[in-house]
Amino acid sequence: MSYKTKKNNYSNQANNYSKHANNYSKQANNYSNPANHLNSKVLNWKKRREIKNKIKLIIEEFYETSKIFKISPYSYLYGVNKDISVQFNILTRETSNNPSKICLTLDFNHSKKKLSINELNKCSINGAINLINAIKIAKKLEYNTISLGDYSEINGNYCSYSLKIFNILLNGESWYNKYGLKSEAHEREQKEIIKIRNKSFIKNIDKFMEKYNKQSKDYYVRQKNKLIIKNVWMSLQYIQTMYSINIKYQTKTVFKQLDIYRKKLKKDDEKDMFICVLGPIIELFNGNITYDTSLSAHPSEFDY
Repeated sequence: MSYKTKKNNYSNQANNYSKHANNYSKQANNYSNPANHLNSKVLNWKKRREIKNKIKLIIEEFYETSKIFKISPYSYLYGVNKDISVQFNILTRETSNNPSKICLTLDFNHSKKKLSINELNKCSINGAINLINAIKIAKKLEYNTISLGDYSEINGNYCSYSLKIFNILLNGESWYNKYGLKSEAHEREQKEIIKIRNKSFIKNIDKFMEKYNKQSKDYYVRQKNKLIIKNVWMSLQYIQTMYSINIKYQTKTVFKQLDIYRKKLKKDDEKDMFICVLGPIIELFNGNITYDTSLSAHPSEFDY
């Protein structure tokens, strides 16, 4: 190897050592400030854990985790477009006779200050108490919005019907509306609901049934329409004869009498029969009542 080549090699090595020295110097500066060498995602997860723990402590103020309830260990954190959210399932505590059951699922979007109720079920704590607790939690966190989708139903062993439509016909508003959660279209919807409730029950039925009485070229549509007509007719006969309710009364009066009868039922088979009788009627009204199921409210507006 020539002297010139050796000299060039020594020069390259010197440059490499200089670069390494600069790198070590930068690393030393980073370690002197721990936050510099932590990945931004790590710092974000730390913030999320803090938020999760804060929310959990507030939930525990309303639910006794050592006795009846437990907060799901499967609560999780996630982030989309820099949003920080955490979900909690509040369950009945599992026993030897009864499996654990979800009473309430709350989805906290802490970035947008929004609480979504994803699930609210009948359990050992009254549904109204669970709803009020959710509102109180959102209020304590100083959130701007609490929201949910109203898909409430009454389910029997064989049949079911829409609870929201039953309550609208009975009281003029849904169960969630009563507690202050409403859609943007609520006032507009009320005008049509008032007309339907004040109209004769049988006249509403006759009007809603018109489209099913029309003949269709489609065989399957005709068969479906015949089944709907048959089921509605059988329900009307049952309401008149077995429940002794005059179907010529106003719709709101008929539903008040139906609710009085419902509350007197004790046996499970009687309750199941009531649900099956009301199912076709509620479904008919459901197809003719406009009700936006996306409900929301501002927690600060509540006095709870």
